[in-house]
Amino acid sequence: MKHNEGIESGMDTCRKGNYRAGRRMFAIFEDKLYLAPLGSNLSHTEWFLEKGWIRGCDDNKFGSITRGMIDPAGDLYFYIGSDFALTREAEESFFGKLPELAKRVILKPDACIFGGLVKQNNPGKWPPRKRFGLVRKFL
Repeated sequence: MKHNEGIESGMDTCRKGNYRAGRRMFAIFEDKLYLAPLGSNLSHTEWFLEKGWIRGCDDNKFGSITRGMIDPAGDLYFYIGSDFALTREAEESFFGKLPELAKRVILKPDACIFGGLVKQNNPGKWPPRKRFGLVRKFL
């Protein structure tokens, strides 16, 4: 993984209709920040299985890993568990790693940070539970 990899290369993929490949996943596992490869079409569950962090979709460990994504517009979303919850633990974990994330990925200072997602029955972008503000406010 290269230092300061941006999301721009993922934006072209998204414009072609593949949202998953256009976003950049991240996870905080055992207090370490991980970035999925650019253009990954995996879900977080598939990525975690591939990394050996969980054994299956119902693994309790899945519910303790703060995860999220940078969408093609550069906005950040973080959440925890299969219900895409926003918890104090997830907030502490995410904001504790935000400076490192900003160093490893080119973040736009005017990008928004969102916590949690409200699951929907239809595919597409789900609405966030909370808007925290702009990246520059937290760096």
